[in-house]
Amino acid sequence: MKIFLLPIALAMLLIQSASYAMHHASEGASSGGAYVSVDAGAAFVTGGSDPFFGRAGVGYSQGMFSVEAAYFESANAWSGSIWAYSRGGDFSLILRPFTHSVLKHLYVRAGGHYSRLSAGGTGYVTTNWKGVGWLAGTGFDVPINDHVSIHAGYSHYGAIGGLKSANTDALMGGFRLKF
Repeated sequence: MKIFLLPIALAMLLIQSASYAMHHASEGASSGGAYVSVDAGAAFVTGGSDPFFGRAGVGYSQGMFSVEAAYFESANAWSGSIWAYSRGGDFSLILRPFTHSVLKHLYVRAGGHYSRLSAGGTGYVTTNWKGVGWLAGTGFDVPINDHVSIHAGYSHYGAIGGLKSANTDALMGGFRLKF
């Protein structure tokens, strides 16, 4: 019985948060509008080096919801004499479920991506895979003023290049500039 109470409590909290955000959005409690975002960090690759991972995007936020489109790219990850890197575009929906609590700067992200995975090495032919995948993540942002915020987050990119076994975990930090 106790196991079923936790999902019900979380659902009630999210519904209450959405209701509060929609009610107070017209009072200026949450700022919205277009923004640009730049992130940099490290991608964690199984069996190889951990390369630089960068992401630049544009988005629009309103209340507790945002949509964002971005370009991402990694530096070469090395495993012995073999290298690989990825790049592509992603689209994500962002939810800030706790608009009126101490956790109001926490966000969760879910979406998809179209990416290319390239691999090669000394004595190997370079190979490219292209395809769609998914992404999920979470993060925390801190406003500096009405137009600038800094943030740190984690994103998991599943099926890089359309390959089910090619996944990337990225820890990034960056800034967001609102218009």
